[in-house]
Order: sequence, then C-alpha cells, then structure tokens
Amino acid sequence: MSIQRVVALRGVIRDVDMSQGGSLAVAPDEGDDSRPLRFPFAPQCQVTINRRSERKGQLLEPADLRPRDRVTIDHDTQVVRVDAYRVLHHTGVVRNVHDGKTLKVTLDGRSRPITCLIGPQCRLTLFGEPVELTDLRTGDSLKITHDSLDLDDPESNPAPTEVAAERPPDPNRWAILVGIQDYADTSLTRLAHPIDDATLLRDTLIKRYRVPRSQALLLTDETLGRL
Repeated sequence: MSIQRVVALRGVIRDVDMSQGGSLAVAPDEGDDSRPLRFPFAPQCQVTINRRSERKGQLLEPADLRPRDRVTIDHDTQVVRVDAYRVLHHTGVVRNVHDGKTLKVTLDGRSRPITCLIGPQCRLTLFGEPVELTDLRTGDSLKITHDSLDLDDPESNPAPTEVAAERPPDPNRWAILVGIQDYADTSLTRLAHPIDDATLLRDTLIKRYRVPRSQALLLTDETLGRL
C-alpha cells in the first residue's frame, strides 16, 4: 500500500523548467541545506501570483512563474498548487501629482502614463529622506516598488509599496553660501551653528531646488579680503 500526503513548503524559486512536463526548483526557507529542491508540476497544477489566479482573462500557469518569486507550494511527489508573491520594480518620471492621493507617472520605455494610487502604506522618499506626496514635482525621477501584474493595461492603477524619488539637477542654477562661525575680529562673539546651518541649506538647495552639487559652493569662515 502506498500513501501520498500533500504537504506545504515555503521558499524562493530558483529555476522554472518547462521541458518534459515542467518542474521548479525551490530554495526552502527552513533548513541548513542551501541546495534547492526540485519538484515536477502536476498536470492540473493551480497557480496564483500576488493573490490572483488569472491575468487578462487567462488562468495563470506554471510557465508564468519566475525565479526569485517567493512561494508556498503544495506537493506530494508533484506540485499541485503554487501561491507566489512577486515584487516588481519600475523606473519612470513624475507627470503630475493630484489631490495628494494619486501620482501620474510615465514609465521608462512607455509613452502612455499610468496613475498610481498612493495609500498610507506606501513609503515615499526623496533622495532617501521621507517626504509627503505633495513634495514631489513634475520631472522627478522615480523607482516604484509594487506587486501589480497589470501595468500593460491602460486602466491599471497600481498601488505602490514604495516610491523612491530623485530630483534631476538644473545646470542653469548656481548657489554660493557663506557660513561665518569664527570671526577674525576677536571682539565678536563666536556663533554656534552658522556652518551647520549653511551646510543644511546647501543640501536643501541640491535636493529640493535642483542646484547641481558641483554648482553649490559653500564657503566657511572666509575673511573679507578673501571674499
């Protein structure tokens, strides 16, 4: 008598081979052995990706799986079900910020803009620093992290989990900042923070106001003669 029991395995896909009926190799989350385990697909293997079982009206299949997908597979001697989660990244440019909740973006390599829904779970940064959606400007470059499978659909409105923005410099902008903390005239009291304040202002001009770093000059403790 032979008994087969379906068990679950969690891990990351290392390889999907669709030859000879198909199989996948999974690196398990648990265990000291880093070698992936390979399982053949059952003939009617069910597949979901990011909680969806179909795309554009077609059922998802094992061939839709990709290396680096995080998966839970149900298997005996064959894989009967795969629930995958895929994190996607796209780059683009801000077209418009609307009402503090939506962000219109043109993705690199595409002419038609998409509208992203920015919820409270989305982490927004500008040069790595947390910002509000209304801090972004038209022309900012973006890296969007999301799990939407429908970016090819013009009606798609993905909800990113992270938007990392940078503001391209404008070569026509210049800034000269002078921070004096130690005066040559010893009768004047030394100030505590002018250089720190000037450094912070320079950083703000670069990150928020598009002054190129090479064109934002900071002079500290300069004498009148040298100025």
